[in-house]
Amino acid sequence: MLANNQRLASQAFGFDLGTLDAQTNADLIVLDYKSITRLTPENLAWHLAFGMNSASVESVMVNGKFVIRDRRSSLDDNLNDNTRKASEKLWAKL
Repeated sequence: MLANNQRLASQAFGFDLGTLDAQTNADLIVLDYKSITRLTPENLAWHLAFGMNSASVESVMVNGKFVIRDRRSSLDDNLNDNTRKASEKLWAKL
């Protein structure tokens, strides 16, 4: 199932998403995942579905550039403040 995803995504978007070569479109997520059970090919899907979550994310690369590295965002420093203010306005309307 997992190995087939890159082929389906490549077909859907119209470019190769199956390689990590220079000049190719690539996103990468590095997880710091400490499982209490052994990770095997047979149970990988279950670890992905039930064990790994956003708390495991250590770094994220989008189009070859880190947007999160060592759990620190490279996005606008005001992003959290702006998001918090927008959510407060939204909750006030609900």
